[in-house]
Amino acid sequence: MWRFCELTLQASSIRGAHRERRPTEQAAQNVHTPQRMQATDANPRTKPSSDSAPRVRYWRPSGLPDVEVLERRDTPAFRGYSSLYAFAFQTASVPTRLHYRGRLHDVPPGAIMLCEPGETFGFADPSSVIILLASPDMISRVALEHFGSVKPVHWHTQVVRNSPFSEELLATIGALRNHRSQDADAVAVASGFIASSITQFREPTTEAVTSDLPKPGLARARDMLHARYREPVTLLDLVVTSESTSKQRLIRSFRREFGLTPHQYLTHLRLARARDLMRQGHDCGQAAHAVGFYDQSQMNRHFIKHVGITPGMYAKASD
Repeated sequence: MWRFCELTLQASSIRGAHRERRPTEQAAQNVHTPQRMQATDANPRTKPSSDSAPRVRYWRPSGLPDVEVLERRDTPAFRGYSSLYAFAFQTASVPTRLHYRGRLHDVPPGAIMLCEPGETFGFADPSSVIILLASPDMISRVALEHFGSVKPVHWHTQVVRNSPFSEELLATIGALRNHRSQDADAVAVASGFIASSITQFREPTTEAVTSDLPKPGLARARDMLHARYREPVTLLDLVVTSESTSKQRLIRSFRREFGLTPHQYLTHLRLARARDLMRQGHDCGQAAHAVGFYDQSQMNRHFIKHVGITPGMYAKASD
């Protein structure tokens, strides 16, 4: 049986209840500055007084931790990071703009956005989307089973417009909902959709499109955050490895390339790793400490702010 995790959030209450303190000049020297989080009176389950408030919902097929669905309705502009492949359908009746790989992509209503794992993404405008997320392991298994390929899967396009693929994605999500207690059927449905996606949109080369790759120095800074996300990493460490001329120049360049500052990137990276662990059955406290958060309350705060639900609700999304 699935449990649908639905949470209606008011942007104003989130900003008020979970506003981050400005770092001091000394703390600003570090990308990571652990602080003990204080309890607040904010209740993430509180229903808003307006139907126009953002709504976030996650759900997963029972017995299929490699796949989950995220629904965001009337969500303000945001930036994030994902460790999963994302197939996002633009459900709003007005166009939006996708920030991906350092560029803005125009996304008309009904279009599909294809994003690869290990990438930052975001929307420059308010948006409504439904996203099918699949783990790299599942994509690789399908590629091997259907095509005999062990090479990483990259897409040759980021936005699919005016295509029957939109109906295919929505039909897949609907079918996954209908196979609530039949795990084998859910796996077959998800695998069939992924195989179709690979057939239609796989980049024939083994690497991502060269023009989309970040500059070498910024790529080294990003790679350091990936390698040391459990540890405190200073801006000076990143300046040295990226060969940047100053901390401020690095912050500006990093944000322009990835859409997030190094500190924001590190936070989103830890949240993504925590979600990976919780999908594998680890409890919230274990996940928080394993990915480098000071404690579970610190992870809870960032989780509500950036994911839209509590860690506990996310962990139970397939119960």
